[in-house]
Amino acid sequence: MPWLAGVALAWQRRASATQRALEQADVAAAVERSRIAREVHDLVAHTVSVMVVQAEAGEALLPTAPESTAESLRAVQTAGRQALGEMWRTVAALRSGDVAAAGHRLAALPELLETVRAAGLPVSVVTEGAPSALPDEVDRSAYRVLQEALTNVLRHSDRTGATVRLS
Repeated sequence: MPWLAGVALAWQRRASATQRALEQADVAAAVERSRIAREVHDLVAHTVSVMVVQAEAGEALLPTAPESTAESLRAVQTAGRQALGEMWRTVAALRSGDVAAAGHRLAALPELLETVRAAGLPVSVVTEGAPSALPDEVDRSAYRVLQEALTNVLRHSDRTGATVRLS
């Protein structure tokens, strides 16, 4: 009978280890879902903000400058297309399991600046030192911080300008 107790104890230990592994997997999945939710939120918030700014500009310009209104409407269309492309890329990354592919990196900063400038915010960039490789998560986070900051400047400033400093 002692061997039966040993077998039962071994099964109990394996069951406990399996339970801990499942709990750890659940926590990891929750952390990843939270990261992805932030990515999607940041993407949608930025793009919709740009679209709203452009639509407001188009509406304000309509009576006096129809050609400028057309430019604003094209900028809204471009922002919408970019948002759809980003959503497609994020969903594709999720489906493939390659979540590292989701989210922009600082290499995409020129496109972000172009979008913000098209929305009417003059932005200058000051780079100090030579660029160096960053870990993927830091690279994506730095891009999102800049995206959020520029979105906030678009929303809450007089749009006289912004400067991005990279060190």
